[in-house]
Amino acid sequence: MLAFNILYFLEDMENVIHRIHILLKPKGFFISATDCLGENRSIDTLIETNIKRLGFIPYIRKLTTGELQGLLRQEDFL
Repeated sequence: MLAFNILYFLEDMENVIHRIHILLKPKGFFISATDCLGENRSIDTLIETNIKRLGFIPYIRKLTTGELQGLLRQEDFL
């Protein structure tokens, strides 16, 4: 199962990761490329927040690497 640059758009990421774990065949692989946007705070974050309020960009979850690893550990992916 592949999830490239999609997880951070999901408001219910925990449930989606759990569902992936359930659907994955025994000894199957879950491969994800997920930017951890919570690692870097900059002027871009301030601009993005204001644009998001206007409805021009979708929900984006600002995960840190540790948060993402924690979510994956909960489902025994790590």
